[in-house]
Amino acid sequence: ADRVANGLSATFVVGIDFFQSEPEVLRSLLRLRASATKIGGKVSVYMGSEADRCTFHPKVYWFKRKREEALVVGSANMTSGGFSDNHELSVALSGADGKWRKRLDKWIAERVKERDIVEAKPALINRYEQRRDIYRATMKAAEKRAHRSMDAPSGQTIVLNDLLAEMQERSEE
Repeated sequence: ADRVANGLSATFVVGIDFFQSEPEVLRSLLRLRASATKIGGKVSVYMGSEADRCTFHPKVYWFKRKREEALVVGSANMTSGGFSDNHELSVALSGADGKWRKRLDKWIAERVKERDIVEAKPALINRYEQRRDIYRATMKAAEKRAHRSMDAPSGQTIVLNDLLAEMQERSEE
């Protein structure tokens, strides 16, 4: 928030495929956007579309402050792991040359036009969080089944039995 007060502009484009982005981080960005708007700064927040036509997976962060700009391109997802715990690799480009910024702005505009990304809004983040919770619960259950199968004595068909039971449940719905 202090940097926004000093003229920082920031654009965030966050992918939601694979359910890696943390909803609270997205909400923090919306709060930053609201604070920036009140004091004349500009923070734009976009996120992947729910349409899921393609996987949106780039990691590009662009910052602007008065006469200095920085573009960070790298492997870090917008998660606590991506920003603090994981080993990630990113490259920072900085200076006053705005050519790459214009290219990035054009790329973002094209993604918005194609509906690959949309402006982040609370309702969209809430729906994403619900889908993420379901995905995580499903993955946790699948992980348990896989571990049971890996730990089972050779020749047992635990996974096949689980899959058959799941298919039977679906056919009854």
